[in-house]
Amino acid sequence: MKNKLLKTLLGIFVAAVFLFLSLRNQPIKDILSTVFSAKIGYVLLALLFYFISYIARSEKWRIQVENLNYKVAPKTAFYALMLHFFTNSFTIKLGAFVRCGNLRKTASVPFSSCLGSYLSECVFDFLFMFTGILIVLTIKFDEVLAILVKLLNDWGITKLFNNPLFVTVFVVVLVGVIVLCAVLYKKKLIFKKYHSKIKEFVDSVKMTFKLKRFFIFLMWGVLLWGMLFFMNLFLFKALFNNEISFIFVYTLTTFTYAAWLIPSPGGIGSVEYFVLQAFLLFGLSETSALAFGILSNGFTLLSTLFFGFVLIIIQSIFGVFVQKDKNTQPA
Repeated sequence: MKNKLLKTLLGIFVAAVFLFLSLRNQPIKDILSTVFSAKIGYVLLALLFYFISYIARSEKWRIQVENLNYKVAPKTAFYALMLHFFTNSFTIKLGAFVRCGNLRKTASVPFSSCLGSYLSECVFDFLFMFTGILIVLTIKFDEVLAILVKLLNDWGITKLFNNPLFVTVFVVVLVGVIVLCAVLYKKKLIFKKYHSKIKEFVDSVKMTFKLKRFFIFLMWGVLLWGMLFFMNLFLFKALFNNEISFIFVYTLTTFTYAAWLIPSPGGIGSVEYFVLQAFLLFGLSETSALAFGILSNGFTLLSTLFFGFVLIIIQSIFGVFVQKDKNTQPA
């Protein structure tokens, strides 16, 4: 409990710093006025695409779990995934534990195996994100590089890593800790009680990188990205009448995707900050950027909470997301 509280407090701190960096010296009244002028029709269209994105993410993850020889119904995987993001809306990345705990109850998939599939899912998410950033880099290399440098400067990281003594100590300590943990774990001197579970977790991670249905997995990933693209497109149209290019919306989608990987509850602060960078990259105003960032963050946060509440109520009344044929052992 204490560990979870510390993580949540850390997330709140990260969110507060990003909000400060985003909103300092900005006309808050004008920004909120723009947000509340959003066209509801476009917002509803964005909601539809956002909901489909969850289905795509759920199916993408289900392929990874079934690759471990566990059968999971689409509705069961979707419910577990929604609980994950519902929990992440007000905590710092604790949703994965809720997701795997739920899948253990509803489909009898071992917790450690589920967690392994989640970790590999995160790696694939980063690969998708970096692919997106590389594409943007090929088009606007100098501008994106300037944004990354600005981000490091804002956080004071540049100063730290310009110090040779800090870099040396950091690398030595990091390598030392990794080597020590690996040796002690191999000799079963640490995590002895959970050694078999850790091995199961590691084996699950390895297995999910050997996907039997990789092409279908990739198609679900592309669909997920496409749904987020259209969500951002219609949220932009809900606020502004400007003509926008494909590459702008693509960049916006990539940057907001990266923002959600930051350990900030509900993406608060990080979304606004990354949206601001995307808008500035294409010469748009800071006021319009922050209006979009607040709308986007509020939209995704409230939508996720709404979806989660509805599904929890349905499950508590009807229990429809529990599989009849649970996994008593790997198929």
